[in-house]
Amino acid sequence: VFHRDVLARYTAPVNRAKLPALSVPVLGTEGPLDSIQLVGSMWSEDVLLAIGSVLESAGVIGVESPPIFFGETG
Repeated sequence: VFHRDVLARYTAPVNRAKLPALSVPVLGTEGPLDSIQLVGSMWSEDVLLAIGSVLESAGVIGVESPPIFFGETG
């Protein structure tokens, strides 16, 4: 499973409702289950990105090296 596909599973339904969403992995964890999803009101993309930037600067979210796949690789 591609990393971006996993995160998109959770943001796509919210985006279909015409709400912006940001889903990002929590640092120090492995797998798609340890992530944060932020959902904003219509036209609040700038607010979500600002919150994401603060969380990333604080070391709460992000990835040390972007994963390509989750699960078995062989």
